[in-house]
Amino acid sequence: MAHLSLSHDQIHNQLVKLSSLSQSDRDAVFKLITHLSGIEDWYPQALRRELQILQAENVISETDRHAVEHAFFPEHTW
Repeated sequence: MAHLSLSHDQIHNQLVKLSSLSQSDRDAVFKLITHLSGIEDWYPQALRRELQILQAENVISETDRHAVEHAFFPEHTW
């Protein structure tokens, strides 16, 4: 199972590449990802589950959710 170990700077740099995310969306996703990393639940399924929550709360769009998933787990088959 894929697991990532990224620093805050690496996470930030990945998110900056996603130009479709507004700054507030980027901040919400950054907070989510750093949380997952901190509790060592940094796996594709956990990321998708938590991003779907942000999507359901209208924080991010479905398109942005897919972009984030692909940015952090590009080889995972969603």
